[in-house]
Order: sequence, then structure tokens, then C-alpha cells
Amino acid sequence: MQTQAQIYRSVRHKQSALPALSAWQHAGQKLEVDRWIARVDFEWNDPIAPRFARWRESGFDIEACLETDEHGWDLVGVDTIGEFQNRWVPGAIAHDRFNNRVLDWFVPANASYAQAHPVYGQAQYKRACAYGHDWDYLVLTVKAIRADVELGVAVLGGIESDSDEDFVTESVFDLTAEAIQTAGLKLRELCGEC
Repeated sequence: MQTQAQIYRSVRHKQSALPALSAWQHAGQKLEVDRWIARVDFEWNDPIAPRFARWRESGFDIEACLETDEHGWDLVGVDTIGEFQNRWVPGAIAHDRFNNRVLDWFVPANASYAQAHPVYGQAQYKRACAYGHDWDYLVLTVKAIRADVELGVAVLGGIESDSDEDFVTESVFDLTAEAIQTAGLKLRELCGEC
């Protein structure tokens, strides 16, 4: 297993613009996640969605599920990438009609910035056109269960399917802590100090 210093050097090499403190904090988080993976023997059942994992932690059976987020574009994509529409507005990009879409314009989420920086607008347009073919939004759900009773749930939606695997694993780590905390509170509420 790598040390925090080794991870830090690797991060700084890959992302030289990242401030040193941020790189050090990222390295510490990565090291903590790596130790957690080894401790609970975390592993997905499959490399493609839907993905499932099960393990025991802190007296709970934990289940994680990473699956396609059917509402991801409406909940996240429109606000972060943009939307297709029939009305032109400043910054809108003419939509290619040969890809079976019926709307005439793509409006990037930050249309005024896209108007000033056309490369940004084109990148957002290409990303939007690739949605559903090259990538999707995913939703991650982590449940804490005891005696077949679901006591804690933590959810994160809007994860891009081509996100870095480390990001997804760190999200599982964070949501697991949240689900366990919720489950512990629920147990105390249900049966006092069991």
C-alpha cells in the first residue's frame, strides 16, 4: 500500500496546478479509503452498471448499488451542461438535426460564458449529444441493514458514468459512514441504548 507522501507526489505530478495543501488532503483521503477497502474487502460484483457490493461494517450489513439514474439529466444535466430547446437565445448553438433529435438549439448551462468562449459551448454541446450513448448519469445508494431491517440509507445521484473509479469508491466510503450514522440514530430511537 502506498504512503500518503507517495500518493501526494503522484497527485502533484498528474495535476501540477492543484495547490499543495489540497493535494496533501486528497492523498490523506485516498489513503484512508484504501485502508477501508482492505479492511472491509470492498469489491463490486461487476465493472458495469448496475453494480452491487455487500460487506459487514460496524455491526451492520452494508449494501451498495450503483445504477443508471433515469432522472439524472433533468436533475443535474440541465443545470450543469445545458438543455435542448426550440427557442434561440444568446449563446445557443445550432443543433445537428442528423442525430434524430427534434429540438433546434442547444443552450449551455452558462450561456453567457459560452457566448464569450465558444470552445466551452461546443464542448458542452458535444457532451450533451453523447449523453445516453457514450455516458449516463448514475445514482449510488448505500444501505445499512441489521436483522434484515433497513435502518440507514444514503444516496448520491448525478454521478457521470465516466467518472474516475476513485471518485466512485470515495463516494461509497462517504455514503457508508452516513448510512451507518443514520442507522445508529434509528436504532437508539427504536430501542434506546441497545
